[in-house]
Amino acid sequence: MAILVVGHKNPDTDTVATAIGAADLYSKRGMEAKAVTQGEIAPESAFVLEKFGIAVPEIVTDATDKQIILVDHTDISQTIDNLDKGELLAVVDHHKLGDITTSGPLEMWVWPVGCSATVLKSMYDFYNVEIPANIAGIMLCAILSDTVMFKSVTCTDADKAAVEALAKIAGVDDVMALGM
Repeated sequence: MAILVVGHKNPDTDTVATAIGAADLYSKRGMEAKAVTQGEIAPESAFVLEKFGIAVPEIVTDATDKQIILVDHTDISQTIDNLDKGELLAVVDHHKLGDITTSGPLEMWVWPVGCSATVLKSMYDFYNVEIPANIAGIMLCAILSDTVMFKSVTCTDADKAAVEALAKIAGVDDVMALGM
């Protein structure tokens, strides 16, 4: 059974793109993983997935008897139902550490940057795994969205560097045109 990679209850572009990218990365690391969402995706996310030719993930709302990787959140109020009846394996996030607890150790990637996709870009680099062009494209869009085109106070130099690198991989010449 595949590990489910899931973001928060109101799936925005960062949650969706990071779940898809993390599923790709973990699968390439030998752990079969599948991106899911907890609900219908926003129109922005649908546009981004369509632009880069990626299918909308399946909706899954119950973690019972499943292995889970959380992206873009660590708050119980935002997480998949019955997380305590599944097994949490990892977290990839850029928010404050929430109130989720585990009975065992897990892989944690929680950084003070503007977007979870920025953290994920560093994970791909750390594991020396190539990012597919279409996944680089959705990650790029996630960073632009979460940092409000670099105008958010949460935007960091790491976000800007990730966008520059992801744009090259995705073949995007004018990243600012994506946000118009």
